[in-house]
Amino acid sequence: MSHEILTKRVVSDFTSAFRKNPDIDEFGFIYCPEKMVNKSPVVVEGSKLGVESWCAKVVLPCIHKQLVCQRNSKDPHMLQSFTKVALLLNPECATFWNIRKELLQKDVLEALNELRFTNIILTSHPKSPETFVHKRWVVSYILSNKCHPWNSSNHISESIANDLQIILRTELEGSRQAASGYSSNYNAWSHRIWIVEKLAQSSTEVLQSELQESRGWVMQHVSEHSGFQYRQFLLKKLDRVECLLDEFHFIDDLLRCYPGHEAIWNHRRALFNLAKVKHRETHRGAVSLDEGHINIRPKMARLQEPQQELPRQSRVQELNQNLHHVTGHVTGPVVDHLTSLCELVKFSSEQERLQLIVRSSTGSEHTVQERYCKRYLEWLERFQT
Repeated sequence: MSHEILTKRVVSDFTSAFRKNPDIDEFGFIYCPEKMVNKSPVVVEGSKLGVESWCAKVVLPCIHKQLVCQRNSKDPHMLQSFTKVALLLNPECATFWNIRKELLQKDVLEALNELRFTNIILTSHPKSPETFVHKRWVVSYILSNKCHPWNSSNHISESIANDLQIILRTELEGSRQAASGYSSNYNAWSHRIWIVEKLAQSSTEVLQSELQESRGWVMQHVSEHSGFQYRQFLLKKLDRVECLLDEFHFIDDLLRCYPGHEAIWNHRRALFNLAKVKHRETHRGAVSLDEGHINIRPKMARLQEPQQELPRQSRVQELNQNLHHVTGHVTGPVVDHLTSLCELVKFSSEQERLQLIVRSSTGSEHTVQERYCKRYLEWLERFQT
């Protein structure tokens, strides 16, 4: 069988698989360096799609050649099918993505389905930069006047708002899967930040939901800096003292349950720096522009310390229960609950809390934990001066 005929057969098998199984949500390669039997290399099991690995080196060059020669073809469905297979095999070709952009602009492809397709690609190529670039283009296209016109009062209809909610969930889920599929996946976390800012407009509801959702992720990936940096982004956007205090207690428990992980200690440095900045802002006047008039405020409203004392044990107990569910136990004494930024930014208070955390570790873990604690306190002394 010639390569051209084989390519058409494989493309046809892929097209048939997607038509018969619209819920496909994952793609992968089946290790098979050479064709062993005379059967289709495309395999479908439930919602999972696979292809024998020998197929890529044979089919991809043929697809590339045909797409380059027939890019201006009047058969858009042929271009759609061929680019879909080509991008599943190798998503790092900008030409294939550009063809699909043209198909989107001609209404041959539907934008939401295109985003779902990119999520399938990320299950096999979780760090693909071209895929994330295309995702951003599609989202920007959706938000443009051409795709979703805004009315004169600058409000959007309920149906469009629902569509945007679906797109938001689709993109957040896609970036989460990509982050889990490749360690320290900077591309996935950067895209997630972009989505929260661009699509969700950094709404408080979304930020709080993301802060809660990412908690479970970092508990399972305590050595990855990217997840913690994403939480720092959320905390800066939320700009709330109570969220910052909760985060310190969360990190206290992580340090006690997972000793010796540098990413957690680096996250604590970033949190302390953020707390120090907020503490300074709460103790100086702030000038803001409100409806064209300048108002002088002695404190920034969102940065004020809580009027009522926060419960001392309820939040810590909740965190301990969550950690107990994951690890099976929580060792060491419970650190007192912080109630204010003033208490948080005191060097003596921070030192005392860390000593309790270090004492809760034993053996070789204690040695590593003690070393990281020493470095942190040295940094803290320099930071205080």
